[in-house]
Amino acid sequence: MVQIDGKSEIISNINELRTTMIKIGETKGLNNPETVACSQELDRLLINYQRKLFNLE
Repeated sequence: MVQIDGKSEIISNINELRTTMIKIGETKGLNNPETVACSQELDRLLINYQRKLFNLE
């Protein structure tokens, strides 16, 4: 993957956090506070990525 302004690192972090969130959700449930916190962090990373992608920063 071509790195443009740190986007590759963000994508890697998004994929890692997504995998973690899925594992937590499968073992502890989707309403578990740990799953919800992971989901919120994933949202933050996705918004950050979209801002970089569309040069909104």
